Amino acid sequence: AERTQINPQRLRKEEVERNTLGPVLTFHYDPNSKENLFCQSTLPHHFTSVTASKSRVMLVAPPPPFPADQKGFTASLTKGTTTGLANPLGYPTMQSLKVSSRLDGVGVNVFGSASKKKSLVLELQAPGLANVVKLEQIGKALLGERCFIGWPYLNESTICAVSDRTGSFGARGFVGHSNPSAWENEADRCIDRYLEKHGVDVGEASFFVHVRDCVEMTSMPDGSIEKHFSDTETMHPIQVILRSNPFEKAGKNHIRTATQKKLMQSLKPGSKVVYLSQPYYGCIGTVLSGGSQKMKGGKSKKHPDNLVLQIEPNSQAEKQNVTTSKRLVGHFQPKYLPDSVVTKRVGISYRVLGQVTSMTNVKDSKGKNIGLGLCLKSRSQGAVVPDYCRAVSRGDQTLYEYTATALQVLQQYKQKFSWVFEGVKRESKKDYNGRDFFPNLAPEDADKHLYAASRWLKQLPLSRRPMVKQEARIAPEEAVRALQQALVVVGGGNKRAGGQEKPVHLENVAPMNVLTPPDPTLPKPFILKAGMGRFALGHRVVSVGGRPNIPSFGAMGTVIGCYPNGLLEVVFDSAYIGGNDLYGRCRKGTGAIVRPWDVLN
Repeated sequence: AERTQINPQRLRKEEVERNTLGPVLTFHYDPNSKENLFCQSTLPHHFTSVTASKSRVMLVAPPPPFPADQKGFTASLTKGTTTGLANPLGYPTMQSLKVSSRLDGVGVNVFGSASKKKSLVLELQAPGLANVVKLEQIGKALLGERCFIGWPYLNESTICAVSDRTGSFGARGFVGHSNPSAWENEADRCIDRYLEKHGVDVGEASFFVHVRDCVEMTSMPDGSIEKHFSDTETMHPIQVILRSNPFEKAGKNHIRTATQKKLMQSLKPGSKVVYLSQPYYGCIGTVLSGGSQKMKGGKSKKHPDNLVLQIEPNSQAEKQNVTTSKRLVGHFQPKYLPDSVVTKRVGISYRVLGQVTSMTNVKDSKGKNIGLGLCLKSRSQGAVVPDYCRAVSRGDQTLYEYTATALQVLQQYKQKFSWVFEGVKRESKKDYNGRDFFPNLAPEDADKHLYAASRWLKQLPLSRRPMVKQEARIAPEEAVRALQQALVVVGGGNKRAGGQEKPVHLENVAPMNVLTPPDPTLPKPFILKAGMGRFALGHRVVSVGGRPNIPSFGAMGTVIGCYPNGLLEVVFDSAYIGGNDLYGRCRKGTGAIVRPWDVLN
């Protein structure tokens, strides 16, 4: 703007240089480069200069402008592109409603602030129903029907009521407004929301529909799609809803809904799937053919959507892994010692044991909190650290038991920092300060002791282990390490895996009998939803992919943790990008905490 609107003579030298087209910079990686061009920091107070660039830079003059008779870019559609109601599935179009437009300063919300400039406002044609039909007539016609809102990005909803200034027509019939002014205010806010948030002028709005949005879809085993709708209603002018999705086309041998059509598109030849029927349940397969393809001679198949698959049966090594996983997870169980035994061996009281193994906070001389507790348990949260502590019920009381590993940590802690135990023994408090432990030392000297103990605690393997709910089922760390040592990784050139089974071809497979990689725009398969709560320690699972922190579609793993909220700890057979070590319990890059519908068992 400065270059085109301001006289260059009014600009400083630096501003003129800034507005001048400079060279094109091309950087090449070179680990032995000693160039220092562009290595000096222009903001030394914030960023240091680059000492070793490990790159070479080339300054190339910018390309000259195109000749007057040659176009560098032509604003035209690529050949074969379809628009409007012929758009590919998932691409919105404004042609599904009749609209006109105008430039107007209506204060459209842009990044949280009302625009001060004119905006392109879309005007909808008012239906003109006020003096033609009554509310009861519209309500009977629309109540319970499917509609699509959010134009032009269509979202399916169900109509649960229709209202106007006189009242509302819903499941109980017509009900007059108890507070007409409140309804009018809500209607005005609805109209303003469309104008300010979407730039849509709905025009005259006499009737409003109240809808519940579709929030989840489940693909059932019989091929049907189960839809779940929101518990809350939203209000929309009647002219902004569509009674049908323009992308759905019904007819003989046609997919009846856009969702089903997109689902079939994901089953094109070459697609990877998981087979869901016996005797190859859970095996990975490849679609060879399917969909609405025709047989030789132009005749249609009896079931045009059925598939032909190539299945890779589980090898003998994988069948052995199934048995090994269950056996090892149940074999290694740590021995827990009652608190009476732990107090005697450490030489402390029950109260000191309870406080040191919980969250004990100490404030330093500057008021900063320092944790000096082992954080093995939390009675208020009902949580413990597996492999170190567990809760047991004796009558109406909840007591805690500790493993030999926890006992060893307590003994080392007392030996190195006995003043922590002595201070807690002298006084029972929720929050301590340095004077409670070192009344005769200067605050700065007391802080040194506090931070020394804190550093030692953070170096313990225990410091990485989080608390989990007492009801959680977690495999012992010893079992996890033995499991990873014993499992045979199938594929990847592993000689231990033995020979692979010969592929099997299956014909006339119904689409409902396979699982495809997840697509957030498609219904969640029923088998994944039904699998919630059916996992156990040692179960072998296959990843369905679709998220950054879980492996790709088809990766095998073993369940080593089940949380009360449904989340699972899974250690996969091979490391992958995005994997972790589950707080030090498994090999690096092989572990993950996943949702129950991220894996199939």
